[in-house]
Amino acid sequence: MSEHLAAALKAARIVKADQEELGAILDAYGSKIETLMDRFDIAEWVVTAGPTGGCIHVRGGRPHPYRPAPIDISVDPTGAGDVFLAAYTAARFRQRQTVAAASRHAASLSAGHAAGRYLPASRLDLAHMAAVLESGEVPIVDNNVNEG
Repeated sequence: MSEHLAAALKAARIVKADQEELGAILDAYGSKIETLMDRFDIAEWVVTAGPTGGCIHVRGGRPHPYRPAPIDISVDPTGAGDVFLAAYTAARFRQRQTVAAASRHAASLSAGHAAGRYLPASRLDLAHMAAVLESGEVPIVDNNVNEG
């Protein structure tokens, strides 16, 4: 574990980790995610789990599991978690969506990324991705995430 992890956690209001990364962090600190969120004043912890969805932990609240958006074929899932985090934070804090709505939006965009929708001519079209994030017009799949 990096000697800089504690400083990074102290500086963050939102943290993103996949399940394996989260496990390593929890093992290193010997505590639960809720304890770390309180200790480092983390507002939200986004946990991604690829094709099985993931969970958003909100400090002082209950965990919000989310399901992945369905895709027919995965071109390359590399970066899908990063796309999820970018879409989630934009929806959550710029568009003021609920955790459930923001996670559905992010799951839809990250699935599109993994399916190759944002890879014209074999490269990431950042301008198009930014426009999609800004517009909020990505179709959101009803994946039964509770709004509560």
